[in-house]
Amino acid sequence: MNNDGQQKTGFTAPSTIGQAEVIRTALKLAEVSPDSIDYIECHGTGTPLGDPIELEALELGYNPERRHACALGSVKTNIGHLDSAAGIASFIKTVLALKHNMLPPSLHFQTPNPVLKVIEKGFYINDRLTEWPRKNEPLRAGISAFGIGGTNAHIIVEQAPPQREASAGREWQLLPVSAKTPSALAEIKKDLERYSKAEPSRLEDIAYTLQVGRKHFPIRELALVNRKSRRVLQFAETATRKGTAGLENAPVIFVIPDFTQRLWSESELDELEQLYQEEPGARRFLNQALGIMNRLVPDRAAVKLGDLRKREYTPVLAFGGYYAVGKLFIEWGLHPEAVIGRGKSQWLAACLSGELSLEEAVHSFLLSLDDCGMEQPEAGRRISRREEIWLVLGAGDEAQPFLDKQSSKPQIVALEKLNTYSLMAAVGTMWLYGQDIKWRELYQHEQRNRLSLPTYAFDRQEFPVDPELFNLNHLLNRPPSGKGWTPANRDDIRKWFYIPAWESAALPNYEGRMLPRDAVWFIFCDAAGLGEALGDLLRQQQIRCIMVELAEHYQQVTADHYRVNPLRSEEMDRLYHSLDAVPDHICYLWTVTSPMEPELANIETGQQLFLHHILRLVQFLGTAAAAQEVHLQIASNGLYSITQEEMLCPMKGLLLGASKIIPYEYPNIKVCHVDFPLAEGDAARQREQARQMLREFQFEFPNKQVAYRGKAGGSNRSKNRFCWPAPARFRYLRTISSV
Repeated sequence: MNNDGQQKTGFTAPSTIGQAEVIRTALKLAEVSPDSIDYIECHGTGTPLGDPIELEALELGYNPERRHACALGSVKTNIGHLDSAAGIASFIKTVLALKHNMLPPSLHFQTPNPVLKVIEKGFYINDRLTEWPRKNEPLRAGISAFGIGGTNAHIIVEQAPPQREASAGREWQLLPVSAKTPSALAEIKKDLERYSKAEPSRLEDIAYTLQVGRKHFPIRELALVNRKSRRVLQFAETATRKGTAGLENAPVIFVIPDFTQRLWSESELDELEQLYQEEPGARRFLNQALGIMNRLVPDRAAVKLGDLRKREYTPVLAFGGYYAVGKLFIEWGLHPEAVIGRGKSQWLAACLSGELSLEEAVHSFLLSLDDCGMEQPEAGRRISRREEIWLVLGAGDEAQPFLDKQSSKPQIVALEKLNTYSLMAAVGTMWLYGQDIKWRELYQHEQRNRLSLPTYAFDRQEFPVDPELFNLNHLLNRPPSGKGWTPANRDDIRKWFYIPAWESAALPNYEGRMLPRDAVWFIFCDAAGLGEALGDLLRQQQIRCIMVELAEHYQQVTADHYRVNPLRSEEMDRLYHSLDAVPDHICYLWTVTSPMEPELANIETGQQLFLHHILRLVQFLGTAAAAQEVHLQIASNGLYSITQEEMLCPMKGLLLGASKIIPYEYPNIKVCHVDFPLAEGDAARQREQARQMLREFQFEFPNKQVAYRGKAGGSNRSKNRFCWPAPARFRYLRTISSV
């Protein structure tokens, strides 16, 4: 993107050089050759001025060597000019053309304008729907968008790589659906069912997209679907669970009942073996445990997975299986705050909590099975008064012995069996409660693809319109509202229009109104000395003020004295983060400057001082003091022409927009703008101006725009518009007056 700047002949006129430069820059940044571009979506205004310039710029930018080398087109022949949305419309059209490998036609085209010399310049107008010729791989296109005022944009888009073939996933797939309202949740489910019927997609990819490609809202529902038995998604025929997220910050506790006396049925052993084969993570962790067990008992034959079906290996099987699923839960984002166990399972609890390494826990567990007098670790004595989520590695009723010591009942999520269904059900239930699941970790051993699923189903709310509003006779015959109502009629045309003007006003009497001493003041000191005079007045009243001076480098002189370089944003951020208190009153005096000559040579400095730093200050206040009322006073000189004798600085007009808009964006910030004549080197006058600034604070900014003019002396107040030179000190207010 660039701008024509001085290269253009007029504000609305395009520039060949600017357009050609932005095309070359886009090709360079994309690191592609011009010959690899088969199609260009043009700005294409269809005007005698714009089209020849655009085509000449394309020739300079792409320099095609072959005739009929690159197709041209414009979406404006289809839908017209969409003003500020014209560029994004061109982008959408080109992306769809790449997706479908088709070149859309430019409608109603017959012969090119001979002045353009399209063919001679190596282009051609595509006038019919044709298959995109595959001269290059991958397909690429350029898109131009040119705005009024000389802004030029050109991007290069490339055909997306072919989607990799998805691998087979788990037998049981977890589909999480969430919304902000129950009605929206119901609509989302209907949309997903319609999509599932219309698009032949893998159920695994639908689940993956719902997990990693959608924001998760409070009202939630999950479905566990067997991918082998169901190809079309139907929530009504699927067992679902509903919940409302609210335990996002609740600690997770792993609870491991004593598993050494558990008897495993043949079906449970089959399910565990299936989990071992289907879940690579479980296989990895179980193999780790078995490897350590075999190494610690060298005189015994190595234990293999098939051996675990034997009765004597039941405790070993349970230890390895629950260790594997516990590590899987941790890997998937469910980090336990504590792990508690009973009996010999406390060795596994100590391992999962990090107190013991896997080898230490396995060694101790094996010794405890031989009744070698090993002292059990204290992993079951825990009392909590907070709301917790207990993830039980076993049946839910096995958690009852642990509940006797608890003063508050936790939420129980039980891993009833060691199989894929129970594993996914436990993860899904934790998500229902609001826990943050690392969904991508569930698929680190799979190849999954994101799908274009239906988007969020916003609730619809009807606002019926009264048909009588479109009844013209009803409108004409309707009686006027209000008693004594008469239509306003101003015959004097001079009263039809308004202009802003200044009126003189008396200085407020602030006797008896003291400034609060507990307030914190923040002063951006000017180089002329007004900030120093203001700081002296505040310190005399024992009021804390933080002074910030302009300098080359950041420096904290004292706790309340800083020096910063305004052209370095990182120094301003460092200043705000180092403050120990949010200021109550702020005086921004960096807009009080000596005349800037020449002004064009100081554009960057002026923009920083007169606009960007004010905005950055307000953004800081909006974050740090959202609920605190803050008074911001912006002082300037050379902004208003009141006496017609001021030396003006037009660039300072930037601060007017900020001072007017800030109170609307941040209602807690009150803003007042005060304009003074420059009093550089006049200490007495600077002290007087500082008192005038404090007077505005004492009355909490009764006026938004104030200008002080005239010599020190008496004061006066007038309702009339100012139109005479002031012999004394005057305070002027910005008003709206009729012409």
